[in-house]
Amino acid sequence: MRNTRIVAAALAIGAAAALTGCDSGSSSPEATASTAITEAAAPSGNAIDGDDMESTPTSNAQQRGDASTDAALSLDVVNFGHHENYDRVVFVLTGPGTPGYQVEYVEEAIQDGSGKHIDMAAKSIMQVRITGVAYPFESGAAPYDGANPLLNASSGVVTELYVGQPYEGALDSFLAVDAERPPFRVSVLSGPTRVVVDVAS
Repeated sequence: MRNTRIVAAALAIGAAAALTGCDSGSSSPEATASTAITEAAAPSGNAIDGDDMESTPTSNAQQRGDASTDAALSLDVVNFGHHENYDRVVFVLTGPGTPGYQVEYVEEAIQDGSGKHIDMAAKSIMQVRITGVAYPFESGAAPYDGANPLLNASSGVVTELYVGQPYEGALDSFLAVDAERPPFRVSVLSGPTRVVVDVAS
């Protein structure tokens, strides 16, 4: 299940925590860099999984974690950040519980449920599956209706983000990576709830 509402730099979590840190079938216009990208600082809040968040990622193997049994989350915001040795993508979630995740490189981007192929210009494609997600009619959260995909015009290794739709408790997003399967790291934070993906540059 994938509830999404991606916003831009000006909405980057502000009050709750300073972070240093999409397609159902019809796609919206692509966002420009000025509206799609925001600089995220090192995430503040309580680490649920992933304590060392400032070192360079070292593994490109699949990474996964389980959602809590009470999770019924919705995607609220996605923020991008470019750091010295890695790019950071922060998925901010609302709702009860702790999200799970399965993050790995895939040969192509395929929309879960519909089977739709998503065209991405990339040397590598990373699938970010967040679990413990609720359908909009279950959570009451508004589904994403903005630009999808979002383009990153900065000099980072992550160039594009596509967010899918909630399906059977999970939300798939795809990152276009301008490198051959570089190492990455996944962390889960609370206050607010976030799944953070760092990709080595």
